[in-house]
Amino acid sequence: MEGDLTILKPLHSAFHSTPLAHLPRQLKARELIVAGLATDMCVHLTAMDAYMRGYRLWVPRDCTAAESDAARDAALRQMAYFKCSVVRKSA
Repeated sequence: MEGDLTILKPLHSAFHSTPLAHLPRQLKARELIVAGLATDMCVHLTAMDAYMRGYRLWVPRDCTAAESDAARDAALRQMAYFKCSVVRKSA
């Protein structure tokens, strides 16, 4: 959409070697929404990097996936343990 930013990432975390390490601070963001296909890798590592940088995190459960439901659910549980809000789309 117009005004959206796109960042290409070379590795699992979106913070590694990308402008995302600085961009949210420049935009004065305090909360981030993290979503993606590899919940047990890319989403999890991006969320942990964001957590370590002091952001409040939201992960919409319906916007995540993994090779298995068990892998996705384990990653979501781990993120919730680190105070990441794992949210479900309301019915």
